[in-house]
Amino acid sequence: MKKILYLNFVLVFGIFAQTTNPTPTDANKEPVQLKDTTTIQPEAKSAEPTKPVETKSAEAKPDFAITQFLANDVNFRGTSIYGEKLSRRNQESYKSFSDAWLVSTNVAFQLPLPGLKFLFTANTPLENRGNKDSDLRLQTSPGGDDQTARLNQTLLNGKVSTDPLGNFTLDPSGKASVDPTAVRVRREQNGLRDVFIGQIYYDWDTKIGGFRTGLFFLNNQNYPSKFNLGEWVLSYKPGIVKFLSPEITTFYRFTSELNGLNNGNIHTRGSLKYEFFKDQFFRILPALEVGYQAANNNTDRRNGISDVTARLQFFFGNLFVGLNGIHRPDLYLYDNDRAFPKTGVYGDVNAKDGMTVDPSKTAGIIDRLALDEIAKIPGRGVAEYITRNYQQQHIEKNIFIVNIGYTLKF
Repeated sequence: MKKILYLNFVLVFGIFAQTTNPTPTDANKEPVQLKDTTTIQPEAKSAEPTKPVETKSAEAKPDFAITQFLANDVNFRGTSIYGEKLSRRNQESYKSFSDAWLVSTNVAFQLPLPGLKFLFTANTPLENRGNKDSDLRLQTSPGGDDQTARLNQTLLNGKVSTDPLGNFTLDPSGKASVDPTAVRVRREQNGLRDVFIGQIYYDWDTKIGGFRTGLFFLNNQNYPSKFNLGEWVLSYKPGIVKFLSPEITTFYRFTSELNGLNNGNIHTRGSLKYEFFKDQFFRILPALEVGYQAANNNTDRRNGISDVTARLQFFFGNLFVGLNGIHRPDLYLYDNDRAFPKTGVYGDVNAKDGMTVDPSKTAGIIDRLALDEIAKIPGRGVAEYITRNYQQQHIEKNIFIVNIGYTLKF
């Protein structure tokens, strides 16, 4: 599937790269409204009256646009959708620039009713889609406890036998032990999966500015946080400084995904953008967005700035290259076991230190030996303190994403 998507992208991208005289397009162009040309012929002045003849006007076709691009990650309100998950999958430290390459396909329909729009997005990872053993543990089930010590005890300290019920025991002591045939390395549910977004909006203008209302839905197929979310959207475009395209949008969440963990949250975003060389073959579009989250989830109940995102896009006719920088000023929104699943020896208890568990320090023989030796250190809290310092890293405050793609309008 990834090969088909990739070839499709390269084929279309190559066609546009060969174009010598592309026609400039305006992404914000409103659909053309055709005037009603229906006419009624006057009655003929003859002995016999004739019926009026109607000429049907051609119906205006709804606008259809498709945008497709390659990107190394997806940013969703300050959250790295694929980059951080890929680091956990591959036992790598979290980093600012991920290599979780994907194809993002975006389709926009201008529906027959003026002002009504439908948008659909599919984010499809090109690599790392399969599950793999990421914790390198001997387990009885994926993601289960490490059974290495119990297996060693079973094999070294006693003869394996079964009781009348078929349970494995240590003979002759009779102590409970692990089933050697059930212990092995197992693949966790950590493949990068698709994320889908559906949106439907109605736009209208007033004397005080433009308004938009509608619904936003997201379907995340990634484990272990596979979920759906739904939000009611209200947006306002002030009638001032229109050349900067100011807009304020608020998302009111109403679904109960993840057992209601994020139900009732409110996210507000403000944005500015300005297009240089508008309607020309070469255009530059800088944009700035700021997001405010209230609250991050119903367990931690933390409010703050989710992200400050700067975007710079260069257009060459229908082709474009984009550079995105995401700054997360309030890391306490992400400093918890909900944003970063618990993968270390201890859970996250300090929401102000901006630290989380480094995936590269959670698996493997060397890390296992180091953690076992640290656990032997006497003194209350000493071993825990040293373990946290050994396993933790700073949460990345800045994330960088590049994308390259094309836009078609019909």
